[in-house]
Amino acid sequence: MGVEKGMRTRAVGARCARVPSGRVGGLPGRGRELRPHGGELELRGRDTEVADLAGRISRLAEARGGVVLIEGEPGAGKSRLAREVCAIAEAFPVRVLSGAGEHDRQSVPFGALLQALVSDGRPLVEAGVLRTLSESAEQRFWLFRALQDQLSRAAQARPLLIVIDDLQWCDAGTLLALRALTAGLSSQPVLWLVTVRTGSSGADVRATVADLVDTGARTIRLAGLQDDAVEEIARDLLGAEPGEDVLDLLRQADGRPLLVIETVRGLMGEGAVTWTETVAHLTGRYVPLHSHGSAQSLLDHLSPVARGVLRLASVLGRDLEPAVLADLGGHTVTEVVAALQEAVDAGIVRPTDPFTFRHDIVRRAIRETLPAPLRRALRKGAADLSSAQGSPIDQVALATAEAAEPGDNEAASGRRRPNPVRGAMVGPHFMHMFCGLGVNSRPAPARVYLKHIRAGD
Repeated sequence: MGVEKGMRTRAVGARCARVPSGRVGGLPGRGRELRPHGGELELRGRDTEVADLAGRISRLAEARGGVVLIEGEPGAGKSRLAREVCAIAEAFPVRVLSGAGEHDRQSVPFGALLQALVSDGRPLVEAGVLRTLSESAEQRFWLFRALQDQLSRAAQARPLLIVIDDLQWCDAGTLLALRALTAGLSSQPVLWLVTVRTGSSGADVRATVADLVDTGARTIRLAGLQDDAVEEIARDLLGAEPGEDVLDLLRQADGRPLLVIETVRGLMGEGAVTWTETVAHLTGRYVPLHSHGSAQSLLDHLSPVARGVLRLASVLGRDLEPAVLADLGGHTVTEVVAALQEAVDAGIVRPTDPFTFRHDIVRRAIRETLPAPLRRALRKGAADLSSAQGSPIDQVALATAEAAEPGDNEAASGRRRPNPVRGAMVGPHFMHMFCGLGVNSRPAPARVYLKHIRAGD
């Protein structure tokens, strides 16, 4: 497909770059090293999509540009596919520009677009145009025309691939410019590659996607990987054939590449894999995901309230009860329901009755981002709350046992020790910790946690 053999890609700042490929070490316990997280794995299971996009790149020289939307759930590999397309384009005489929306920078006018226009170190438009574009709402129509003219001239000198990643996090200005510029440059050798999360809830994002589709954008929807592609990813990381026990665990990821990769990396990082001849098996003790890998990346794209609600919920079990989470987290039920809807849109939670985590493997990974004493304190706080609300003791015991972890004997038996410090004051350090996790108005869980800290638990 025109890609130089032995090259792979990784993100460098806002643009794509190629780095030499090659095997990076091997595995613990066999004289090898864990493959570093910065290294890019070979793209697996997306041959059809890559061939389609490679064809679009090759036709740019014929002034046949357009817009391609890559849709998929979180962890489906949208950004990874975009980086692969960057590498393909760099093997052609195509100039590659790339920007990305960021959840915490949506207030920056035209942030993703301006990032793309300067991403290769050679600003594609004049600095004065960029400054005015971000500052003057009154002149934006004329500025869009000027920007369109400069992009057209640049494309005549060398075809352009402009990548806008994570459209769901782009600011309103970038969305507006994208709709205007893609229409105005439709006859130029400019290919726009836009990635967007399936089911994005923002009205402006939905309107932009609909407008792009109405004006001829091609949509590529990324489904979960087939089992053979999942097996190939595991083999790439493990340096050996994955055993059936490993594959059984990976099937819980529903074919999402991010979850597959982070699961294997978590297993290796925790020393939970052993090798017999050429086959890798589980040792029987493992953390299902690298705790600060994919779980953290999924949470990073959510609002602070949603992050706190999911962390609380991950400790309490598979079901997410808004009233319980509101009471423990110090939020209103309305706030919790809105947070859970945000998690539904992100593909983390199922909109069932009650809400449930879409993947137990993700719930456990989110749970692992919290310290063990805090997890125990929150479970005990939930049991105290259930008892105070008059729930039957067998229901309290069952709920506590379902949320138990290995070694949590008290939770497994449903017994709760009396709290001798129920009236104790909680220091600001601990309350600050709980506030950061969404526990901001109920002191009971913090008091229980403080008891364990004092006891050296």
